[in-house]
Amino acid sequence: MKVGCILYISLLLTGCSSWWSSKPVIDNDGRWIISDSNVGPITAKTHFKQNELQKLLGNKVKIISGMGITNGKSSYFFYVTEPYDTNAILMKIIGIPNGNVKRIEIEQNKAIHEEIHIGSYFHQLYKQAITGNCRKIKNDEKGAILCDSPTSKHIYYIFNGQSDNFGLLLPPNDELISWKVSKIIWLAKVD
Repeated sequence: MKVGCILYISLLLTGCSSWWSSKPVIDNDGRWIISDSNVGPITAKTHFKQNELQKLLGNKVKIISGMGITNGKSSYFFYVTEPYDTNAILMKIIGIPNGNVKRIEIEQNKAIHEEIHIGSYFHQLYKQAITGNCRKIKNDEKGAILCDSPTSKHIYYIFNGQSDNFGLLLPPNDELISWKVSKIIWLAKVD
């Protein structure tokens, strides 16, 4: 009897330990968690197929396919939208047909990376632009900069804001502190 109880308890603990070690993909507010290896349930091994993405993300979103031209080459993507409002784009998933997901651009406050989300302030991440290896986005007239995540080579942040000095140079740090994250970019693989 004691051997049976010990075996049952050890099996129970083994099963629980593997469950405890798995990472959550959604936080308490229902936002997808972004890490080096995933955005919610999507990883670098996720096939770039509409039905697979829909299955992973569930029926609380709608997935719409799209195609564009980037640097003279065809690019393929899926927009993830609210189910009843296809203009409310939550994220853009970019990949290769018959391949895997390569990049995800989060555009709404539906995802979080280490407490940083759409709308977080520049000063929550960086004291100055040089700290984040920030750079002006080419051909951007709205005033946007791209910065590296301080904790991940897979994640980048785009900040938007107002500046009187937004020419060829980055705005001064005292202006950047009020800029906000407008997009989070996740790369499946880093070169």
